[in-house]
Amino acid sequence: MCGEDVPFYPAAGDLAESYLGEQMVEAFTAPCAVWPHTPAEDAVRQPIASSVPTLLLSGEYDPVTPPANGEIVSETFPNSLHIVAPGQGHNVFFRGCLPTLTAEFVASADPGALDTTCVERLDAPPFFLRFTGP
Repeated sequence: MCGEDVPFYPAAGDLAESYLGEQMVEAFTAPCAVWPHTPAEDAVRQPIASSVPTLLLSGEYDPVTPPANGEIVSETFPNSLHIVAPGQGHNVFFRGCLPTLTAEFVASADPGALDTTCVERLDAPPFFLRFTGP
């Protein structure tokens, strides 16, 4: 984080455009003042392009890696399929039929061959109060 993320955070006065908020930025940046690190070059923030078959999975309500990020990636990955799981948050790989779709993709390496209709039948994730789950 200190080398690849923190150097690109908005300045303290520009946090209105950030979903992180002032407290979160402070929590992430404070340790970097004493942690040995080398800031990454600007090039690490540039998009890459590839024709490698790619499956992109997003949760509709993911605040960490929102579907908009998947759309940006798909622009430079012409052989990709971006699936947005409705009603889901972060880390959707294990929800509903997505493990099966992922396995089919790995076996075929053809994102266009996947039947994704099952994704529309995903239920809301279960509510839980402990990190260990519902």
